[in-house]
Amino acid sequence: PPATNLNESLSFLQQQGALKSENELSSIGEVLARLPVEVSLGKLLLTAAVMGVLEPALTIAAGLNIQSVFNKSNCRGEELQIRSLLESGKGDLVTLLNIYEEWSQKKSEGVNTRKWCKKRGLKEQQFYEISKLKRQFRQILKDHLKLAGPQETIDSEKFWKYAERSGRRD
Repeated sequence: PPATNLNESLSFLQQQGALKSENELSSIGEVLARLPVEVSLGKLLLTAAVMGVLEPALTIAAGLNIQSVFNKSNCRGEELQIRSLLESGKGDLVTLLNIYEEWSQKKSEGVNTRKWCKKRGLKEQQFYEISKLKRQFRQILKDHLKLAGPQETIDSEKFWKYAERSGRRD
């Protein structure tokens, strides 16, 4: 690859905290290297697990890796008005989180979510995709780090000890 591409990649990894200034893997870089996901996604999931907010982060990460949940074609004013009740002034990711959580709640209550989605101009299949990706991301954390327990929170002290251990070269 061209030298500029390599330099840009190294710079990105340094910005993510995955590389030390000497271009060696940092402790967090060692952990990220074990995850079969892109670096920024891995960092999001690890940070969320350490901070105890893994569930919403899984939803957001999954939502960023699928096509939009919004049905832009055939969406009428009435659907947009109903959907606007779920929108957040805090941004698109919070809106996505709100909509997914509402869909999930309706599903658990036995509501006909297909009709619920249609009434709001949403693509239900995308919510199933989010659910599937969330399970996959959660499993990746469990399989590759063996850190996320049933509470889905990584104790930050244990995490950094693990990161330091994984960074050792025996």
